[in-house]
Amino acid sequence: MKLIRMMLICFAAVMMAACGGKVGGKPTLMVSIPPQKYVLERIAGDKWTVGSMIEKATSAESYDPDMSQMMDLENCRAYFVIGNLGFERLAAGKAKTVVDSSKGISVIDGHSHHGEMEADPHVWMSVENMRIVAKNMTDALVKIDSNGKDYYQANYRKLDAELAAFADSLRQVLAPVRGQAFVVWHPALSYFARDYGLEQIGIEYEGKEAPAGFVAEKMKEARKKNARVFFMQTGAGSRQAETVCAGIGLRRVEINPLSYDWKKEMRRIADGITSE
Repeated sequence: MKLIRMMLICFAAVMMAACGGKVGGKPTLMVSIPPQKYVLERIAGDKWTVGSMIEKATSAESYDPDMSQMMDLENCRAYFVIGNLGFERLAAGKAKTVVDSSKGISVIDGHSHHGEMEADPHVWMSVENMRIVAKNMTDALVKIDSNGKDYYQANYRKLDAELAAFADSLRQVLAPVRGQAFVVWHPALSYFARDYGLEQIGIEYEGKEAPAGFVAEKMKEARKKNARVFFMQTGAGSRQAETVCAGIGLRRVEINPLSYDWKKEMRRIADGITSE
């Protein structure tokens, strides 16, 4: 028992030393999810080390930070929240500086999670939203490090131009299927659907498997609206999902909304909707 306690103390000391503002000689910033990390690293460049609270978890809504990550927050220079994720409320209280990177985004209300209605937290599943996130991050970095203003703003302009072009390419690809419905297990694509005039049919019920009657109604809706694809999140296997997919005769496409390679996932979703 004493040995375990000693190891924990040593581990905590190492973590505090490593995250005491710097990792590998660079000051540190923290974000909540990998898609944010992708954007912030593009703006911060080689001046900062960027860490993410979530690295490989399959659900941002049920995620629970461990002690070492809370220590990371206490010692980083700033924590960039994406907004409306449950764990962020607790985590933000540990950080010296908190930046709301989703400020200015028009959120979609009516997302049901564990029986409670709240704003849909998946704002990053929209290229236009991520352009807003990038601008908020840039403004915050300039305030934190005014000497790097020109560097950060140059990186931002390059990234924003890239994201604008990416949004246009997705718009062109999805224009022929505007108004089409798609099925998704966990309703994480509301903002994607809004951007391109699509309709999302979510099967998951309050963060868990749905009652048979609910599923039957959703299957009926999917058939009526001629949905052709079923998006299933990586690691979220479910017999009920398999039954729905087979029962309607949908193509199954696996996606990972929390992937660092965020643009690749957005393209995968667009391709899944447009493929025959």
